[in-house]
Amino acid sequence: MAQTTEEIRAQMRDAIERDRHLFKDVVISDHLQNAMRRAAQARAEQADAA
Repeated sequence: MAQTTEEIRAQMRDAIERDRHLFKDVVISDHLQNAMRRAAQARAEQADAA
């Protein structure tokens, strides 16, 4: 069953959108991990200062 060029383009667009969402999730989780690390470090420094 042959696909039209338009069907193939639509599938590629869908795949790119999915990849973009995955990439966004990865970047966000990376930022969250960094923020949690910084918060833990700040708490440790406060505890040392107290």
